[in-house]
Amino acid sequence: MFKKTLILIFIVSLLLPVFYVNAQDAGIIPTPTGDKEQEGDYTLDDFIQLAVNISEWILGIVGSLALLMFVYGGVVWIFSAGNTEMISKGKNIIIGAVIGLVLVFSAYTIIQFSLNAIGFEGASNWFTLGE
Repeated sequence: MFKKTLILIFIVSLLLPVFYVNAQDAGIIPTPTGDKEQEGDYTLDDFIQLAVNISEWILGIVGSLALLMFVYGGVVWIFSAGNTEMISKGKNIIIGAVIGLVLVFSAYTIIQFSLNAIGFEGASNWFTLGE
């Protein structure tokens, strides 16, 4: 278990600088309008937009990991060769992936609903009520 955790930490530490450098290019960090960057004149909307961008990025990664877990659970189930322990392990992995996707979709819906309720215009447009 310790070895897997160490490998995961190593992979994340290698990828973290890549994500940090590409954060503004990927649209996570909002680009200031006008001379805000030099004046330090950011508004609350800029910080909310940053939080929205980060949350969408995190939820996208978690959704991708859920897809990988579906594939992994299916492979475990297919290659179980009738072993009931491996079949139940594959089923549990797929059930966990379904629960994870439900949590991701719920979190995204709550975020978008909350932002639309307070009238924030930088939210995604897929979740609008009566507009």
